[in-house]
Amino acid sequence: MAVRLPIVLMPVASVVFAAGVAVLAGWIVLASDRMVDRIDAAQAQLDALREVDGAMSRYGRQAVDQLLFGYDRSGALQTARNDMDRVLANLTRATRAEMHTLSGPAELQAELPEIEQVRRMVDTYRAIDTAAIRAFRLADNGDAAGARDVMSREVDFRLTNEMQPLISGNIADEAREVSDKLAALAQWRQDAVIASAAAALLLLVGLIALAVWLQRRTRQLLATAEGEAEAALANERAEADRAHERIRALSDARGKLLADVGHQLRTPLTVLRGEADVALRGEADSGALVESMTRIRGQAAELGHLLEDFIEAARQAAEPRMLSRVPVQIDDIVASAADEAAVLVDSREIALKLDLASAGEVEADFRALKQAVMIGLDNAIKHSPPGGTIDVSTSVQEGRVTIRVGDQGPGVPDADKPHVFERFYRGSQEDELLNPGFGIGLSIAKDIVERHEGTVSLDNRPQGGAVFAITLPLIARQS
Repeated sequence: MAVRLPIVLMPVASVVFAAGVAVLAGWIVLASDRMVDRIDAAQAQLDALREVDGAMSRYGRQAVDQLLFGYDRSGALQTARNDMDRVLANLTRATRAEMHTLSGPAELQAELPEIEQVRRMVDTYRAIDTAAIRAFRLADNGDAAGARDVMSREVDFRLTNEMQPLISGNIADEAREVSDKLAALAQWRQDAVIASAAAALLLLVGLIALAVWLQRRTRQLLATAEGEAEAALANERAEADRAHERIRALSDARGKLLADVGHQLRTPLTVLRGEADVALRGEADSGALVESMTRIRGQAAELGHLLEDFIEAARQAAEPRMLSRVPVQIDDIVASAADEAAVLVDSREIALKLDLASAGEVEADFRALKQAVMIGLDNAIKHSPPGGTIDVSTSVQEGRVTIRVGDQGPGVPDADKPHVFERFYRGSQEDELLNPGFGIGLSIAKDIVERHEGTVSLDNRPQGGAVFAITLPLIARQS
């Protein structure tokens, strides 16, 4: 027995030593890869900002040239416009990619000002381009003085005093962020090398000490050493399994929470931008401006509620929000969602056709179910061509009501149909859209509808386009 103990335990200790070194090295590699991914994402966003800077300069020069020399025969201004659309889309994708590298609510909260800066940049360019078009029209109509005034006040002034400082500030911030992250990575790697060497040395010293101790006390400690080693190993494995399960559950909950909040923030911001476009378009009277501002204020309040929900959800470890279900008229929910979507369809010259059948009552959380309908409308709007029609209807059959949202877009490819309601799945046509989504809207709608004991589907219509359908049980009427 005294001979067997060193023979058995020394190989085990050697394996533990090698495993410890391997685990430490693996952890260092994984952590280093995560830091490199964040640096790559920040560098991509910096490159996208620099592209925006160059494209914006070309756009400004071409806009002035067209006003001075007349019709854009060479197409240089349109090319500059196309370049701006492309680089702004690249910047949006780079910003979204950087968000995916974040690892917690605190980091997401710190990134929100940067996301807001990108949104401001896009909105400012749209406003400048709209003003430039107005100046060209004035010049074409013979009002050269008016054209120069608009070009000076609303194009050149805003390019110089709003857009350029915004771009330059973002480039400086992003360059500083990349530099800081590179410095942090270098310092971390240096510390990791030192810590790894120290840990390996400690493990080696411990292994040698264990060997000496085993040689001296084999006979006295054989029984207790075996029992304690086995018990300790079992406890460590059980604790490691429990810790792994807790980490996995927290990671899943955090990912779902961040995805849902990202989409819920995006919908009110889209409505806000649409209302602002309506308010800025043409010579709107005071009544129309008041109506647009009222809707903007309502969406801002909705956005505030969503942020409050996010904070509360984070405090509750991302547990699902309880639904407040009461009897409501299904047509009221659909009409409210359609009214809120009206500004979005108007901005794209899309007709919204309602056919409500006085479908009766359902037991529902008004706000949550309205959000599910809005997701269907938003999906239809994104895929509808300008000048198209979106059909929204309700119908009743065998005690169940069905809400349908049909569009005249390209429809759903067969390869995408099995996956459209999967979280983070983005269809094969998504990258062709001006404002591609995050691939979470339909999964949110499915979750909401199923929590109302309903079903949801997305399929193609015989006449072309796609149809988004929600089916819910009606409240039984008392005879």
